[in-house]
Amino acid sequence: MKKSLIALAALASTGAFAQTAAMTITGGIDLAYRAVSHEDPTKKVTGVTNNGSYTSQLDFAGKYDLAGGTSAGFFMELDFNPQISAQANQNSLGFGGTPFTGQQMVYLGGGFGTVRLGVPNSPGLTAGVTAQPLGTAIGSGYGNGFGRLGTTNASGVNSYEGNGPGRIIRHEKTLQYTTPNLDGVTATVEFAAKNYNANTAAATATAAATTASTSNTNGYFGLAAAYNKGPVNAIIFSGKATAGDNTGSTARASGGTTIGDTTTAGSSALTASNNALTLGSSVKWMMLAGNYAIDNSLTVYAGYTTTKGETAAGTKLEDSKSQNVAVKYNVDQFELMANVLTRTSNLTAANAATASQAQDLGLKATLIGLGANYNLSSKVTVYGRYETVKNATVTTTVAQKQTTTAAGVKVLF
Repeated sequence: MKKSLIALAALASTGAFAQTAAMTITGGIDLAYRAVSHEDPTKKVTGVTNNGSYTSQLDFAGKYDLAGGTSAGFFMELDFNPQISAQANQNSLGFGGTPFTGQQMVYLGGGFGTVRLGVPNSPGLTAGVTAQPLGTAIGSGYGNGFGRLGTTNASGVNSYEGNGPGRIIRHEKTLQYTTPNLDGVTATVEFAAKNYNANTAAATATAAATTASTSNTNGYFGLAAAYNKGPVNAIIFSGKATAGDNTGSTARASGGTTIGDTTTAGSSALTASNNALTLGSSVKWMMLAGNYAIDNSLTVYAGYTTTKGETAAGTKLEDSKSQNVAVKYNVDQFELMANVLTRTSNLTAANAATASQAQDLGLKATLIGLGANYNLSSKVTVYGRYETVKNATVTTTVAQKQTTTAAGVKVLF
């Protein structure tokens, strides 16, 4: 249940408008016992871990109702890991200046549509979860383990460093606009400016410096059109990320040297992320996804994607496609889900940009995901997940198989 922290009517009133405000905290925790088996025994893992079916998070939302049907507000998503409580592990959670590593934004909405500023979720993420019922978790093909949008990290965008493994979630420094809903149809455009930071001089001093957080220097542009009415839910998304021509660089010296100084004693250069793209390179995505509710108990899903990337010189970084079909069946308190996904690359070891990008190129990867939920209430679910991934590599020329099973509990609030 949403818990309203503030509910104030007539917070401010003039002859022109009256304003009300509300703030809520919502979220949930997901923990499971997970076992991962692999043909390589060094990659086998068992134990309690999080996010088997849902991203554990704490969400803060505020909304002001303004005059003429206009509203303004904010949203802050704190993604956390309930399996780890040691402060020493905070860097692995992405705490590089703010703990709010998920969606965070301010917005203004009304009859004109909605404008968002900050790190809003991308319609690319909407497409990824429209194509199948397992979200971004085990069995989805849209999680960290598979990455349907590419065989290299060059294909991903995430919130704080921009090097997500083959999926689009959100992007820093974004301006996003969504049109009003017109009989089920909406369109979205999102933009983040590319930056050219030429301060790339190497540090000449060896003294330790305090940590300066990195930020994206790549540009980003995305377009989407969606239809959601009755039993039909569909979306098409096209996006592109382009790295700057220079590596972003900042330095912060322990002795108080200003940021950007890479030559003064005590300074140390830190390189900003280019979204895992080499300088001047780019990557393009196309995503088509939809689902159809046949009746109240049965929904079918499908998705298709392409990913194409190249260096500034025109060398291919990525040329892959993926397709999936999925189904969800509801009966009483049970939800049963299945997803079958394949991803194929057109690249080979001969035309890959680097040796490290030769992994999986030219070969096919497959994923089979199964899920079962038992809803004890609208807020409490016990679940099971199964996922098997078969990935071939150029270097071994043989399939590598990994199987993941999990049983856990999700509690929302």
